[in-house]
Amino acid sequence: MEEMLPIKEKNYSRGSKEIITEKLCVLLDRCNVSDRDAVRIIAAAAEALDANLQELSLSRTTVRARRQKFREQRANIIKNRFQNSDFSNAVLHWDGKLVSHSSNKDAERLAVLISCGDEEQLIGVPEIENSKGLSQAKAVFSEINKWGAAEKIEAMCFDTTAANTGCWKGTCTLLEQYFEKHLLYLACRHHILELLLKAVFESKFGATTGPQPEMFKKFQMKWPVIDKKQYKFGIEDLLVKIHFSDLEEISGFLLNQLEQKHPRENYKEFLQFKLSTDFLKSDPSMWEQDLSFLKGKNIVRNLRVVNDTAERGVKLIQDYSNTIRKDEKQKQYLLQIISECRKIYPDVRKSSLEKPLPST
Repeated sequence: MEEMLPIKEKNYSRGSKEIITEKLCVLLDRCNVSDRDAVRIIAAAAEALDANLQELSLSRTTVRARRQKFREQRANIIKNRFQNSDFSNAVLHWDGKLVSHSSNKDAERLAVLISCGDEEQLIGVPEIENSKGLSQAKAVFSEINKWGAAEKIEAMCFDTTAANTGCWKGTCTLLEQYFEKHLLYLACRHHILELLLKAVFESKFGATTGPQPEMFKKFQMKWPVIDKKQYKFGIEDLLVKIHFSDLEEISGFLLNQLEQKHPRENYKEFLQFKLSTDFLKSDPSMWEQDLSFLKGKNIVRNLRVVNDTAERGVKLIQDYSNTIRKDEKQKQYLLQIISECRKIYPDVRKSSLEKPLPST
């Protein structure tokens, strides 16, 4: 009989050392790293640090499970922190965007955020049927109720589209009905000024069919060689002066209007934000020493009247819409985490990266 050779048994062991921490998962999400790529990166980094890969609990399944677990935990911490915060006199923001869907079709997503002074909070990015006022209002109201934030909101900042500003079925009108209270309208100043500039441009140069007029393209090409220090204000040009020969008359008219009373619901903002008006009884020269004036001044100064807040939410959708396609809960957790992570780790300096994640 042939001599039986001993079979060498391969000594495989399942690693048990956990290295997938919450902070690691958050930063992997922030960098939009897939589960498979995360395994490759972590394995290479572990080897560089002289770790034995066989001792580590590291596989695509492990990484995926840990990331899902930490996303949910982190999202709950963010939500609880917001609900226990002293957010008040908050401004509601929203904006929509068509993004790719899991079925490779475009779907409408609506970014819903709340701002209060320097703070802003992403509430949700739900998928909606269409961009009509009713669909937007229902989605915004639903997301706000999930976070118990209805009582905190006193104003709305929005783009001046027909879907938002329609007097009967606009999102703003419907939201006031849903919230059962009047809200202060903070129409985005950027869009208001864009409409004015558009009207002036079209009156002089005519309507354009393309997204960028040819004149702007030529100006953009010439910009690098233009001497920016050699310029004159438009009003100094003789051709411009001819059309503004009545400057003194215009100036006199404006000064005269400042002397007249123009009822504009001036007290509405005070009532809306529960601001004291006691300082109005004193001389304006003393207002800077009045605590009620300083408090009101701080609140009004920090109101966000430009909808950059919602635009950041839209950019977030665009950047991470394809990261998680099928699990809607995980997608919402992911967006919450990235929104927070950008605030905690705004750069890659060691002093920033050493910061721990807030536990509450």
